[in-house]
Amino acid sequence: MDNGKLLRGPAAHPPQGVTPNLNHNYGPEQFTFYICVSFCTVFSGLFMLLRAYTKFIVLKRWELDEYFLILGFLLFIALEAVGRVTLDYGMGVHQWNITLGEFFRLLYWLNIYQILYPACCVCIKTAIVLQYLRMFAPVRSLNMFMFVGGWATIALNVGFYISRMFVAIFECTPREKIWNKLYVGGSCVDDYKLHIATGFFNIFSDLVILFLPIRSLWRLQIPLRKKFGISLLFASGLLATVATALRTYYGVLAQNSGDWSYETAWDGLWAYAELSLGIIIACAITLPKLVKEKGFRFTRQFSSLSSLWKRKSSSDSSHGRADQTSSNDGERKDSGSDADKDHAAFSNNAENVLATGDDWSETIRNLA
Repeated sequence: MDNGKLLRGPAAHPPQGVTPNLNHNYGPEQFTFYICVSFCTVFSGLFMLLRAYTKFIVLKRWELDEYFLILGFLLFIALEAVGRVTLDYGMGVHQWNITLGEFFRLLYWLNIYQILYPACCVCIKTAIVLQYLRMFAPVRSLNMFMFVGGWATIALNVGFYISRMFVAIFECTPREKIWNKLYVGGSCVDDYKLHIATGFFNIFSDLVILFLPIRSLWRLQIPLRKKFGISLLFASGLLATVATALRTYYGVLAQNSGDWSYETAWDGLWAYAELSLGIIIACAITLPKLVKEKGFRFTRQFSSLSSLWKRKSSSDSSHGRADQTSSNDGERKDSGSDADKDHAAFSNNAENVLATGDDWSETIRNLA
């Protein structure tokens, strides 16, 4: 059969009783994909801005993990741009409703995605572990377990993800065979086994990074409630692990279903969730320092505005009631006194809760 005719025909056989619709438009699945990815961009971008403000304006410090995190975020944006292009070629559309030519172009852009994804993963995970090392093991002799475990984790991630990136580049020989399934000759690696291996390594790596700081954290000489609070921050990494597991599941489903273009959309969606959660976690480690430095000032300004509004409201309500003016003034003073007490209590509590901040070197010197 003529290849041109094949390329204009459906990319897969439809189920019995279904007629292919090759004039597809954006459906609800693609719209959902677009909205969810947009949310991932907004929230991860917001946390990146808060971290940048904390590091460059509040702390005026620039560490190695900043380079990795910024590079990871830029790669994340590049991945989203690739995802946007794939929607034009049938991502999220049933495979029998797109042409074979569109399917080949979809495969081409998904290969670009597979090249960028490992690079993004390794940058984000390296940024997180470097922060662990700075917090818990600024020198090797202080915390040998964290020092060795942290650098071993970084080395393992770098080795695996760089290898995975090169496998994606040279997945087939020649490369054209990656997307041109009509190419005669050549050879390819088993993409199914590759996806399974990548998924399991992602889950393993996420769990290692999740539990790596727990031992060091619970040796710190800080109140128990702070240990629980910081543990919850680290435990939020479980959300990324869940996203990784779901991504692996939908990737396997796509390989086995015969409706590859449709199922792969959910694989990609959970990958974006996984990466955005990784960025948010990497940024959130720094944010307690921002609250510690700026929270008191914000609370004081808010309290002043609130007191001004109360005085104005009391003044307006006292017109024509001169006999109650003195009592109203007394009530305002009492209210102001209560507000000052509440404000002081809040400030003291904030100082206690947020004392660890971004740079925990002072606290770490008190290791048992």
